[in-house]
Amino acid sequence: KNPAPQMSRCIIGPTFSAENIYISNIAKVKEKIIKIRAEGVDNLNFFTDFDYTLTKRTIGEAFADSSFKVLSGSPLISAEFKQKSLELYEKYAPVEKDTTITPEVKSTLMKEWWEQALTLILNETISKRRIEESVLISNLYFRNGIKQLFETLKVFHLPCYIVSAGVTAVIRQALSIFEKQTSMDISNTVKICATNEEYDENECICKFSEPIVTSTNKFLLLNHSRYPEIKTKSNAIILGDLIDDITMTNELQVSTGLTIGILNSNDPATLENYMRAFDIVIGVDGSLVNIAYFIEDVFANKDIDLGKYGGNGRIMGDILKQHQPLTSITSVSYTHLTLPTSDLVQIPVVVG
Repeated sequence: KNPAPQMSRCIIGPTFSAENIYISNIAKVKEKIIKIRAEGVDNLNFFTDFDYTLTKRTIGEAFADSSFKVLSGSPLISAEFKQKSLELYEKYAPVEKDTTITPEVKSTLMKEWWEQALTLILNETISKRRIEESVLISNLYFRNGIKQLFETLKVFHLPCYIVSAGVTAVIRQALSIFEKQTSMDISNTVKICATNEEYDENECICKFSEPIVTSTNKFLLLNHSRYPEIKTKSNAIILGDLIDDITMTNELQVSTGLTIGILNSNDPATLENYMRAFDIVIGVDGSLVNIAYFIEDVFANKDIDLGKYGGNGRIMGDILKQHQPLTSITSVSYTHLTLPTSDLVQIPVVVG
């Protein structure tokens, strides 16, 4: 066998010098924090999407790769596979992001997309080795702050369940590279809940497990999860980049669910939709650093203060008035704070 290619790039992407974090209902978020803290970390699950949530959406001016794009964009994959994958993406991706389509219609169309995409993978006869090499040369990058997030989850013995409709083999390989580059063992912290692939005697993908999971039915993964301890906990933190990610806990008995949205768009209307859907929204293609600090703050033995993240980093961010309509919300910089603190939530952003 030829020696495995070496990783010549860092798999953790760069961060911006500043980013904004938005909360539309401060009282609601504080109420959830109080309840989650009171019931303890032993009663809490941490669920997260993978593509464009733990990973970046853009690198500079270019779009980063999703787990599917790692394969469809790989020079190790046939031109026919790439072309058919592109055709499927152009047909179905707008549907996935459309918030005006009914859940029933979107779910049907997303199933069509995934079934065809997985069939392409099976017909391509893709080996483990080719997947590993494709990840190495891809444009997939984790968000800055992922190491801090995993370290924080590890400290609090809070497992991270990656609930993804992406390509499991790619996710697994990306996490393996992360472990090697950071010298961090996440095997007891990070659990993958996704459509698993099976391999033939030549170590090529030959089958995918049922049910086929899409971006709209991730609750099937958790309902049929091989991690039964998930169902013993009634509180959850849910992280995702699509509004549909919120539904991943639909079939669990979640008493308190705190939702955090990763916004990958500069469109004001999209921000407004995300602020209606999520408790907390992290502005355009931001880092994961403040989620780590947020979790620390939830379980700190002190009064809750949403403004005291930051550590030794430089603090920047938006401060939003609580009761204004979303269309009229304005931001106030940290250095120009003049409104009463009782009317504001302070969400600083750490710059690594």
